[in-house]
Amino acid sequence: MPEAEPTSRVVEGVSSQRRCQVVGKMLNFGFVWGLLLSLVLLVGCKGAGSGEAAPVARGDVAVAVEACEPACFPGQRCRGGRCTGLGVLSVEALQAALMSPHFVLVNVRVPSLGTIPGTAATISNEAMEDLVAFLGPHKDRAVVLYCRTSPRALQAAEALLALGYENVSYVEGGITAWQAAALPEE
Repeated sequence: MPEAEPTSRVVEGVSSQRRCQVVGKMLNFGFVWGLLLSLVLLVGCKGAGSGEAAPVARGDVAVAVEACEPACFPGQRCRGGRCTGLGVLSVEALQAALMSPHFVLVNVRVPSLGTIPGTAATISNEAMEDLVAFLGPHKDRAVVLYCRTSPRALQAAEALLALGYENVSYVEGGITAWQAAALPEE
């Protein structure tokens, strides 16, 4: 009767105990590198709130970590010291940002169903040429859009991004969420 195949094989004369030792060392090695990477990332975040780039050591080279001031809205990225991409704000985040506004706030719902304080204009999302004319040629300027609940604002934000605007956000839930939170209106 032929012998049954062993369920585990010894690879080129290496015992299973030795394999476990090697795997254990590899795991420890990965753990140590994970800790070192975490430390490097923490050092890199040191200056993130100050608006200055914080140096991060990588071998013999110090690399600057980007920091955007003011901070980017959720969903955006900091590139070259500027916020880019599509941001999404809750009404609470918008209310806090309105304390020191660094953006143009536009209502894209016509007719307007309410106005958030600080709104610079009310321009329909269907009149993109009017919105572009209002915003002007500065495509890196921060723009925040809102409508009744958010679909029109999202549509307008995506259209602006497609036209080359870099820093566009919209208010999640729109004026309806603003009113539901009992926040003040103009």
